[in-house]
Amino acid sequence: MAKNFSKVDRKVEEILRRYSEGERDFSNLDLQYADLNSLDLSGINLSNPDLTGANLMFTNLTRANLRHANFRKADMACCDVSFADLSGTNLRNIEEMCAGANANFSGADLSDSILDQCTLSNANLSGVNMSRSRIMQTILDGADLTNANLSNTFLNEVWLWNANLTNTNFKDAEIRDVRLEGAIFVNTIMPDGRLQNGWCEQLNV
Repeated sequence: MAKNFSKVDRKVEEILRRYSEGERDFSNLDLQYADLNSLDLSGINLSNPDLTGANLMFTNLTRANLRHANFRKADMACCDVSFADLSGTNLRNIEEMCAGANANFSGADLSDSILDQCTLSNANLSGVNMSRSRIMQTILDGADLTNANLSNTFLNEVWLWNANLTNTNFKDAEIRDVRLEGAIFVNTIMPDGRLQNGWCEQLNV
Protein backbone atom coordinates (compact mmCIF):
# COMPACT_ATOMS: atom_id res chain seq x y z
CA MET A 1 0.00 0.00 0.00
CA ALA A 2 1.35 3.43 -0.92
CA LYS A 3 2.22 5.72 1.94
CA ASN A 4 -0.44 8.38 2.56
CA PHE A 5 1.54 11.62 2.49
CA SER A 6 -0.01 14.84 3.72
CA LYS A 7 0.54 18.09 1.87
CA VAL A 8 3.29 19.09 4.31
CA ASP A 9 4.94 15.65 4.00
CA ARG A 10 5.12 16.10 0.24
CA LYS A 11 6.55 19.58 0.72
CA VAL A 12 9.31 18.19 2.99
CA GLU A 13 10.12 15.47 0.44
CA GLU A 14 10.39 18.13 -2.26
CA ILE A 15 12.74 20.20 -0.08
CA LEU A 16 14.93 17.17 0.57
CA ARG A 17 15.06 16.29 -3.12
CA ARG A 18 16.05 19.79 -4.16
CA TYR A 19 18.48 20.14 -1.24
CA SER A 20 20.23 16.90 -2.27
CA GLU A 21 20.63 18.41 -5.75
CA GLY A 22 22.46 21.41 -4.28
CA GLU A 23 19.66 23.96 -3.93
CA ARG A 24 19.69 25.97 -0.71
CA ASP A 25 17.07 28.73 -1.13
CA PHE A 26 13.76 27.70 0.45
CA SER A 27 12.50 31.00 1.85
CA ASN A 28 8.88 31.90 2.68
CA LEU A 29 7.63 28.33 3.14
CA ASP A 30 4.65 27.20 5.20
CA LEU A 31 5.97 24.23 7.19
CA GLN A 32 3.55 24.21 10.09
CA TYR A 33 3.81 20.94 12.06
CA ALA A 34 6.32 19.54 9.55
CA ASP A 35 8.39 16.55 10.65
CA LEU A 36 12.03 17.56 10.12
CA ASN A 37 13.34 15.21 12.79
CA SER A 38 17.05 14.34 12.43
CA LEU A 39 17.43 15.94 8.99
CA ASP A 40 20.70 17.55 7.89
CA LEU A 41 19.76 20.96 6.48
CA SER A 42 22.99 22.76 7.25
CA GLY A 43 23.51 25.96 5.28
CA ILE A 44 19.90 26.14 4.11
CA ASN A 45 18.12 29.45 3.51
CA LEU A 46 14.81 29.09 5.37
CA SER A 47 14.18 32.77 5.94
CA ASN A 48 10.58 33.79 6.73
CA PRO A 49 9.17 30.27 7.14
CA ASP A 50 6.23 29.28 9.34
CA LEU A 51 7.52 26.38 11.45
CA THR A 52 4.77 26.53 14.05
CA GLY A 53 4.65 23.22 15.93
CA ALA A 54 7.33 21.65 13.72
CA ASN A 55 9.36 18.65 14.90
CA LEU A 56 12.98 19.79 14.76
CA MET A 57 14.44 17.26 17.17
CA PHE A 58 18.07 16.48 16.31
CA THR A 59 17.81 18.59 13.13
CA ASN A 60 21.08 20.05 11.83
CA LEU A 61 20.51 23.73 10.97
CA THR A 62 24.08 24.92 11.41
CA ARG A 63 24.95 28.05 9.39
CA ALA A 64 21.33 28.25 8.20
CA ASN A 65 19.52 31.49 7.36
CA LEU A 66 16.47 31.40 9.64
CA ARG A 67 15.75 35.12 9.80
CA HIS A 68 12.20 36.01 10.84
CA ALA A 69 11.22 32.36 11.19
CA ASN A 70 8.18 31.43 13.26
CA PHE A 71 9.17 28.56 15.57
CA ARG A 72 6.23 29.00 17.93
CA LYS A 73 5.54 25.76 19.86
CA ALA A 74 8.17 23.89 17.83
CA ASP A 75 10.06 20.99 19.42
CA MET A 76 13.73 21.92 19.09
CA ALA A 77 15.26 19.41 21.49
CA CYS A 78 18.86 18.72 20.40
CA CYS A 79 18.40 20.88 17.28
CA ASP A 80 21.71 22.47 16.29
CA VAL A 81 21.56 26.09 15.10
CA SER A 82 25.22 26.90 15.71
CA PHE A 83 26.44 29.81 13.52
CA ALA A 84 22.88 30.21 12.16
CA ASP A 85 21.13 33.57 11.71
CA LEU A 86 17.92 33.60 13.78
CA SER A 87 17.53 37.36 14.02
CA GLY A 88 13.93 38.51 14.35
CA THR A 89 12.60 34.98 14.90
CA ASN A 90 9.56 34.01 16.96
CA LEU A 91 10.56 31.23 19.35
CA ARG A 92 7.69 31.65 21.81
CA ASN A 93 6.52 28.56 23.68
CA ILE A 94 9.09 26.25 22.12
CA GLU A 95 9.25 22.90 23.90
CA GLU A 96 13.03 22.93 24.33
CA MET A 97 15.94 24.82 22.91
CA CYS A 98 19.04 23.66 21.16
CA ALA A 99 22.74 24.00 20.54
CA GLY A 100 23.36 27.50 19.23
CA ALA A 101 26.96 28.48 19.79
CA ASN A 102 27.87 31.63 17.82
CA ALA A 103 24.30 31.91 16.49
CA ASN A 104 22.63 35.27 15.88
CA PHE A 105 19.35 35.56 17.82
CA SER A 106 19.29 39.36 17.85
CA GLY A 107 15.76 40.72 18.30
CA ALA A 108 14.24 37.24 18.61
CA ASP A 109 11.18 36.50 20.76
CA LEU A 110 12.04 33.68 23.19
CA SER A 111 9.42 34.54 25.78
CA ASP A 112 7.67 31.71 27.66
CA SER A 113 10.21 29.19 26.33
CA ILE A 114 12.34 26.43 27.84
CA LEU A 115 16.11 26.42 27.41
CA ASP A 116 17.40 23.27 29.05
CA GLN A 117 20.99 22.00 28.74
CA CYS A 118 21.75 24.39 25.87
CA THR A 119 25.09 25.58 24.61
CA LEU A 120 24.78 29.17 23.43
CA SER A 121 28.39 30.24 23.81
CA ASN A 122 29.21 33.56 22.09
CA ALA A 123 25.65 33.81 20.77
CA ASN A 124 24.27 37.22 19.81
CA LEU A 125 21.19 37.58 22.02
CA SER A 126 21.05 41.36 21.92
CA GLY A 127 17.54 42.73 22.20
CA VAL A 128 15.92 39.32 22.69
CA ASN A 129 12.75 38.92 24.71
CA MET A 130 13.26 35.98 27.09
CA SER A 131 10.71 37.07 29.67
CA ARG A 132 8.97 34.31 31.65
CA SER A 133 11.29 31.68 30.17
CA ARG A 134 12.93 28.83 32.08
CA ILE A 135 16.68 28.62 31.52
CA MET A 136 18.39 25.62 33.11
CA GLN A 137 21.84 24.06 32.86
CA THR A 138 22.65 26.39 29.98
CA ILE A 139 26.00 27.80 28.88
CA LEU A 140 25.91 31.45 27.79
CA ASP A 141 29.59 32.24 28.18
CA GLY A 142 30.65 35.17 26.01
CA ALA A 143 27.05 35.78 24.91
CA ASP A 144 25.90 39.31 24.03
CA LEU A 145 22.74 39.98 26.05
CA THR A 146 22.76 43.75 25.51
CA ASN A 147 19.23 45.16 25.91
CA ALA A 148 17.82 41.66 26.47
CA ASN A 149 14.64 41.23 28.50
CA LEU A 150 14.94 38.43 31.09
CA SER A 151 12.31 39.76 33.45
CA ASN A 152 10.33 37.14 35.38
CA THR A 153 12.71 34.48 34.04
CA PHE A 154 13.77 31.39 36.01
CA LEU A 155 17.53 30.72 35.85
CA ASN A 156 19.16 27.69 37.42
CA GLU A 157 22.72 26.48 36.73
CA VAL A 158 23.36 29.09 34.06
CA TRP A 159 26.88 30.08 33.01
CA LEU A 160 27.27 33.74 32.03
CA TRP A 161 31.05 33.93 32.06
CA ASN A 162 32.25 37.00 30.13
CA ALA A 163 28.70 37.73 28.96
CA ASN A 164 27.75 41.30 28.04
CA LEU A 165 24.85 42.27 30.32
CA THR A 166 24.69 45.94 29.32
CA ASN A 167 21.10 47.18 29.81
CA THR A 168 19.94 43.60 30.42
CA ASN A 169 16.67 43.43 32.38
CA PHE A 170 16.53 40.77 35.14
CA LYS A 171 13.61 42.43 36.99
CA ASP A 172 11.71 39.89 39.12
CA ALA A 173 13.81 37.01 37.77
CA GLU A 174 14.17 33.96 40.01
CA ILE A 175 17.87 33.18 40.31
CA ARG A 176 19.03 29.84 41.69
CA ASP A 177 22.61 29.34 40.51
CA VAL A 178 24.26 31.65 37.99
CA ARG A 179 28.01 31.94 37.32
CA LEU A 180 29.07 35.49 36.47
CA GLU A 181 32.87 35.51 36.26
CA GLY A 182 33.96 38.24 33.86
CA ALA A 183 30.40 39.35 33.02
CA ILE A 184 29.94 43.01 32.02
CA PHE A 185 27.41 44.99 34.08
CA VAL A 186 26.44 48.40 32.68
CA ASN A 187 23.01 49.74 33.70
CA THR A 188 21.94 46.15 34.29
CA ILE A 189 18.53 45.89 35.97
CA MET A 190 18.80 43.45 38.87
CA PRO A 191 15.94 41.23 40.09
CA ASP A 192 15.10 43.74 42.83
CA GLY A 193 15.01 46.61 40.33
CA ARG A 194 18.40 48.12 41.24
CA LEU A 195 20.76 49.27 38.51
CA GLN A 196 24.12 47.51 38.60
CA ASN A 197 27.32 48.93 37.17
CA GLY A 198 30.65 47.20 37.52
CA TRP A 199 31.43 43.67 38.59
CA CYS A 200 28.81 41.70 40.51
CA GLU A 201 29.24 38.34 42.22
CA GLN A 202 25.57 37.34 42.38
CA LEU A 203 22.36 38.36 40.63
CA ASN A 204 20.08 37.63 43.55
CA VAL A 205 21.55 40.08 46.06
